[in-house]
Amino acid sequence: MARTNVRTAKERLKDLTDVAESIHVDHKNENLRRYFISSKQLYETAKYEAAHGNLQKAYMLIMRFLDIYVTRLPKHPFYDNVPEDLRKPTKALWVKALDLGGQLKPKVLEEFEQIVRAEEAELAQNDPRSNASGSANLDDLLHRINTLNEHNGPSAPYFESPGVSWPKVQSDPVSPDEAFANSFSGGLGPQALPLVDRRNKPRSRLPSDALREVRVPSDLVDRFGAAASENTSQKNIETCGNLWGVRDQGAYIVTHVIIPKQKGTDSYCEDLDEGAAAELAISENLIQLGWIHTHPSQTAFLSSVDMHMQHGYQIMLPEAIAIVLAPKFNDIGFFRLNDYGMEMIGQCREGTNFHVHDESYPLFERIKEGVVTDGTKQTKLEDFRLR
Repeated sequence: MARTNVRTAKERLKDLTDVAESIHVDHKNENLRRYFISSKQLYETAKYEAAHGNLQKAYMLIMRFLDIYVTRLPKHPFYDNVPEDLRKPTKALWVKALDLGGQLKPKVLEEFEQIVRAEEAELAQNDPRSNASGSANLDDLLHRINTLNEHNGPSAPYFESPGVSWPKVQSDPVSPDEAFANSFSGGLGPQALPLVDRRNKPRSRLPSDALREVRVPSDLVDRFGAAASENTSQKNIETCGNLWGVRDQGAYIVTHVIIPKQKGTDSYCEDLDEGAAAELAISENLIQLGWIHTHPSQTAFLSSVDMHMQHGYQIMLPEAIAIVLAPKFNDIGFFRLNDYGMEMIGQCREGTNFHVHDESYPLFERIKEGVVTDGTKQTKLEDFRLR
């Protein structure tokens, strides 16, 4: 049978695994606490999605867990510096994660097989060479053979090119803030090209409804802005905080903003004791849902360093958001890296210094749906700078 441009179930599964593993663990980074703080969250999120029938998402997340914690981190040069009390709980999840991955793989393959069959049926139905009833596959094949025989003689076999027609990657229009962000160079010289150019390689996107809704209390931005006001208006330095919350009725609810001890400049902010803030959140069984920071003198966008920070949150939870406050421009932005951005940043080796990424496609986007403000909730703000 001639091959159509419908991708096989195994190819789709391979794409999903590629998405899971399209990350970079920086071997220059001595601080691995964030990975181990988030390990249980990543495993539990995969388990939760599996229990609720989101098999592709669950498989991608559990494969990401195995890639990070079983394959990559044990080879990290600073792995042995991580306290045993952090490593031990993660190791305890290895066997459970392998078991969950083994259970999910045949189910995901079957789900992809169903998708393949549906796509092939649709192609056959829409094929102009098919008759009106859509049941003339054999007659169509015989017609092709007879036609070829008329032109080439009775021994001429029918062949069709086995090549696969890959779907084109469509890019979203670039918004003004994305254009500004992607053109921001900080005077660092020529543009850096991607280490691996995969723009034309098909990537298995999760279904559009796979991301759960994120609800943000309507007072969150004002409360964080007030806490950051001295840095913003008087010192012209950035302030950052972490968003934590819970999962409730299929949605993520931001309940806490935790501001860690930190240092910053007019374009950068760094946690100085992320572990202490995380311990408080974990003690209350909270989930890390992203982060929030200010741009005292710039518009709301994700800088090159911001994108690496967001990548770290998003590999652990695809729903994770970045909120940027730009009071000088009266602008508030809710952002995520897009598929290309996740892959591009995952391949980039420049994390802590400002640098330039490939500008052919936008790497992040303003969130247009799936994040809502909730006037019925109030934010709990914990400021570790005051402790």
